[in-house]
This record gives sequence, C-alpha cells and structure tokens, in this order.
Amino acid sequence: MAQVLVVDDETSIREFLEIFLKRAGHTVRLAKDVAEAILRFKEEPAPDLVLTDLRLPRGSGLDVLHHVIKGGSGTQVVMMT
Repeated sequence: MAQVLVVDDETSIREFLEIFLKRAGHTVRLAKDVAEAILRFKEEPAPDLVLTDLRLPRGSGLDVLHHVIKGGSGTQVVMMT
C-alpha cells in the first residue's frame, strides 16, 4: 500500500482522512501546515502521495507542491479545497 502525507490545518479533516486511509491499508502521516509538511519531507522518506489543502496558515498547498517538485521524489500531489 501507499505512504500518504495529509496536510490540512483543520484537525477534523486530518483525522477523518487518516482513519479512512488507514482502513484502506495505507500508511498515513499528518501535517497541519506548510512548515510541518516540509519538515516531514526532510526527516522521513518521501511519501507516494500528498493530499494537501490549498489554503493553509503561513503558506498554501502550492508551497507544498513546489517543495515536492523541487525534491524530485516523484511524489504525486492532490490539492483539496
């Protein structure tokens, strides 16, 4: 199954997606903002998929997307809004 990073500032959305994806057999990591998402990329193996909210505090999902592209990991990114 896939490694998924969920980036959303709303706790309920993060928790819902975590439960849903874990039940489907995926490994899930969570981040509440752009800075935490970038930290996850630096400290942990690159995920297969990032699900990110477009609107985030102190940045946006586009900042997450640019970081993923710059890293060249091949990670797929889905924007939610």
